[in-house]
Order: sequence, then C-alpha cells, then structure tokens
Amino acid sequence: MSNITIPHEMLGGPYVVTVDGGLPATQVTTENGTHTSLYFTYLHSSHTVVIEGSTVIPELPSMLILPLMLLASIFAAYLARKKAEF
Repeated sequence: MSNITIPHEMLGGPYVVTVDGGLPATQVTTENGTHTSLYFTYLHSSHTVVIEGSTVIPELPSMLILPLMLLASIFAAYLARKKAEF
C-alpha cells in the first residue's frame, strides 16, 4: 500500500494512478481544503507508479534563469559602481 498526500497548489485532480501501466488493486481518494490523499494497494516489488493530475503549477522555464541572473549581475555591478563614485 501507498498513501500519498498532494497539495492542491502543486497538482490538481482528478487524479489517475497507474502501477506499471495498469490500475492499482484498490484506490481511495480523500480531500480537504488544501490537500488530496491518495491511498492505493498493489503487490510489493519493483514497480513504476505514475500519478497524473489535470492541473500543474507553472514552473520557471530553465531558459529564463540565465537571462534573469545576467540582469541581476548587471544591476548589482551598476549599483556597486554608482556607490563607488560617491
């Protein structure tokens, strides 16, 4: 058995749980205002468990990290140079 709790801000339902591409033997879903708990059973050994939801929080794309860091460095250098002039 596995019991997994997922915050609603991270992944929204409805959820589909698969174990090695098939449905688990038993699945129970409970929700409160902020989290969803998924309880499911399967025969224990090495498995691939996939939990899919309908909504996901957006992540910061990795292609934006380098330009943002470059801008922050330029701004920090500008402030340091301006402070050195005084």
